[in-house]
Amino acid sequence: MRYASVNGIELGYRDCGSGFPLVFCHEYAGDLRSLERQIGYFSRRYRCIAFNYRGYPPSTVPDDIDAYGSDDLVADLAGLLDHLGITETHLVGVATGGGVALNFAIGRPEAVRGLAVVGPGAGSVGRPAWLAGAQALADAIRRDGMAALVDNMENAPQRQALRSKDPIAWETFIAQIREMSPVGCANMMANALMRRPPLFELESELKRLRMPVLVAVGDQDAPAFDACVFVSRTVADGALAVLPNCGHMLPLEEPALLNTILGEFFAGVDARRSNDGNR
Repeated sequence: MRYASVNGIELGYRDCGSGFPLVFCHEYAGDLRSLERQIGYFSRRYRCIAFNYRGYPPSTVPDDIDAYGSDDLVADLAGLLDHLGITETHLVGVATGGGVALNFAIGRPEAVRGLAVVGPGAGSVGRPAWLAGAQALADAIRRDGMAALVDNMENAPQRQALRSKDPIAWETFIAQIREMSPVGCANMMANALMRRPPLFELESELKRLRMPVLVAVGDQDAPAFDACVFVSRTVADGALAVLPNCGHMLPLEEPALLNTILGEFFAGVDARRSNDGNR
């Protein structure tokens, strides 16, 4: 693990492989370890960077809930890229990381060659009920620690596909959650996730994006499905990949299939750039 001083905090990150940069943003219920199957695969041909958000050790865990805004996460991504001297990258964001990646692309479109988001948008549909559940989860984590998030994951319908497909990967996922920070997870849920705008409210910003955008979603990921379809149909150059018999955890549920889909997408983006440059 390496460290970068960004926006007054320390971010832990991994930087491996060589070639054009490919940056990964992890989901809420996990850290960069949940993307190891992607990092290992793509580091054969790309320079892969993945980092832990603020609130996710070994990155700094601020005590103040106001330090966990969704804008802070986007600023941390921007700061890390600046720290590494990266001016253009492919970008992959998973779930919460998909929102981070989309908002980064909206703010700095010149820095993103190709954008892939995997299962973003929970809370965009059925928002009142989702917000009530999110607040209850944040309160439970503050009261009971990471056991509360484990209980939530074990009872979330969109998480059960991994549990049935790969019990070992499921056990690893749960073990890693237990190692995360309750302060960071409670504050992240109560601020960055609950206060972020639903993806439907970003329609005008999404329409201005001009880079190719791939949206991948599991057919059983009910909380995110409609928002994913919306993003793919709203951006100017969008594509939608619906993975069958899959829930919310595509990088762990179907790593080989997801890697193939992402790899073909980024190869196509690179080929298009090369062809345009030769004209």
